[in-house]
Amino acid sequence: MSLNSHHLFPQLNSQHSPRLLYTADTTDICVSTALPKPTSRVEPQRPVCTGETVTLKCVIESLSKWTYKWYKDRNNNVVFEGNNFTITRVTASDEGRYWCQGVRGERPTSSQLSDSVDVGVDVSMKGENIHI
Repeated sequence: MSLNSHHLFPQLNSQHSPRLLYTADTTDICVSTALPKPTSRVEPQRPVCTGETVTLKCVIESLSKWTYKWYKDRNNNVVFEGNNFTITRVTASDEGRYWCQGVRGERPTSSQLSDSVDVGVDVSMKGENIHI
């Protein structure tokens, strides 16, 4: 049997499942799609001194209308919402491992967690931002 795209009707299998079920006249076709994974990074990519500024960035290239949530040290509490998380006047308590996740109002409603980024703080020296 040959299927034309106008005979396929997409139906999401469930809200949280990354699988689409296509129903055609008498044949079901199951297509698995992976949830998008955000890319995260930290600037600067070195340990910073207390008092300096650190920016964490998160982006998902596929699809659109993503907002982002940041988590710290495998804790389920959101520490920031937004794609650019800037920590000004870093303290020792800001040191740790951070992850981001995309969320949006349409399916898929969430992404995978990003790979972690580490914020290191050198408490032995106090830093100051120097503008040239």
